[in-house]
Amino acid sequence: MESGTGARIKKLREKQTITQQALAQRAGVSVSFLSEIENDKRNPSGRVLLQLATALGTTMDYLSRGVEPPAPRPREAKPIPPELEAAAERAGLTYRATVTIHDAYRQIVARRGSEPEKEPSADEWLGIYRALQKYIEG
Repeated sequence: MESGTGARIKKLREKQTITQQALAQRAGVSVSFLSEIENDKRNPSGRVLLQLATALGTTMDYLSRGVEPPAPRPREAKPIPPELEAAAERAGLTYRATVTIHDAYRQIVARRGSEPEKEPSADEWLGIYRALQKYIEG
């Protein structure tokens, strides 16, 4: 198999056990156009390449030049202040909701440009949670 754009698209599609029809539908192109791309009879535009990369869960760089996407870095556990941890436990919050509250608070602090004199108390964290609740819980 050649190492061109079409070959990389076909290789990824087959590796993911996706039919041409399914990939074409996900990418918003016709099956015949996808087939022509895979067989190097047509070159996709930048827009189509982006659509195909998105549908295949890869990058345009990989599809067009064979540059492997960087491996995802493992997420580090974020330190949760003890007061927030206590508030989250009282409110029965998930770890994700707790991290979202902490991240929102840190963004607000960063926008203000100066560090607060002290971290919020458990009750203040609960107030922040209530203010953000509809956004956190969707």
